[in-house]
Amino acid sequence: MSFTELLRQNECWRSVALTKPRLFRKGHKFYDNLPEMYFLVSGRVRLMALAPDGSEKSLWYLGDGSCFNETPMFMDGDKNIPSGQGEVRFFHDCSEDCYICTFTRDDVHRLGMQHPELLYNLCKSYSVKVTLLSKNAVS
Repeated sequence: MSFTELLRQNECWRSVALTKPRLFRKGHKFYDNLPEMYFLVSGRVRLMALAPDGSEKSLWYLGDGSCFNETPMFMDGDKNIPSGQGEVRFFHDCSEDCYICTFTRDDVHRLGMQHPELLYNLCKSYSVKVTLLSKNAVS
């Protein structure tokens, strides 16, 4: 089975990275419980779905120049999501060693006010991701 690989969707975020890229080793997992967005400088990260029965499914891969974990940046905790028993959880997993920059919610807000094209870029890439997830849900 082949998976979609998203590359350089958010390359413009590289120029505003506020932190030095940090090394995350293969196998490191990012859960969406922190309002932080990540920019993948180099490496490969995959989005995983974890079913209530413990089974995992790869949904896509992200390569250099990609942002991920954007959703918590624009949400007020879990209050906006109706929860159900036995729901699927999502996480990102480093499928190889990765260098990643971190953006806090405040960073994203401030940078978006200074450079609206950055938020437009996130909207465009997020639209691609939502479309891919929608197609995956019906296939």
